[in-house]
Amino acid sequence: MSRDRCTGFGDPADDLNVATIIFLISGRLVLLRPRRAASQEVKYDLQLLSSSIEFFWTAHLSGIGTLENSLWGWDGKKVRVWLDALTIEKVRVDRKRDAYESVNESVGIDLDFYPLGEQNVFPNR
Repeated sequence: MSRDRCTGFGDPADDLNVATIIFLISGRLVLLRPRRAASQEVKYDLQLLSSSIEFFWTAHLSGIGTLENSLWGWDGKKVRVWLDALTIEKVRVDRKRDAYESVNESVGIDLDFYPLGEQNVFPNR
């Protein structure tokens, strides 16, 4: 991250504005995105992205467009991708719900093997 983008980090009040939180609880992938509610208040918008994720990873690939802040998950059948899921600055607020617009799954890639499984890493075992 460039020095310009790091300005203001370290103060908990400022960090809350950019602290996206991702939970994986009993297969449910939950995204919490902060939003300034009042001058000193931050509220988090909750979105359930999936109810059947086994594991997930984030991609912070600087300078690669929408892959820069993408979220990737494995649901046992396919790799699911949410492009720009972790971006806060460009996200619009849905005025009807008083929350951020929902993050929609961008890509689903069906696989006929289990990624990172022992049988794929060590095929002769």
